[in-house]
Amino acid sequence: MNSMAKKTITTTPIAPVTILTGYTLKGTIRVGEYENIQAEISVQSPSIEEAHEYCMNHLKQLFAEYSLNKKKAAVADPIHLEDKPESYYIAFKSISATTDKEALRKYDEKVTKSANFNQSQKQELYDLINKQRTKQ
Repeated sequence: MNSMAKKTITTTPIAPVTILTGYTLKGTIRVGEYENIQAEISVQSPSIEEAHEYCMNHLKQLFAEYSLNKKKAAVADPIHLEDKPESYYIAFKSISATTDKEALRKYDEKVTKSANFNQSQKQELYDLINKQRTKQ
């Protein structure tokens, strides 16, 4: 007879571990009439709180830089566009988006005729138009 004793093995249940493998935050930024930027920021982080904070900071910066309604921007704009009329934002974005000579000529005429902008705002837009002309 073989004297083999049965061994009893007891196991302790292991609690399931949740591992954060990634965090994605999406936001839509209105930049003009029927124009939007859909930003998506994805990160890997040890905690959801850190990931959220990191993504929100970047999304706020994008909003401040590109948003049509800069008055609601959480990050201060370095050239203080928040005190200008909404039509200034639209003109600024439109002029910034082109280097076409004919389009820039038309923007120059529109700025000259506009009653929406004060002289300082007009000068800023003229400077931007000239800057865009040099990019050609």
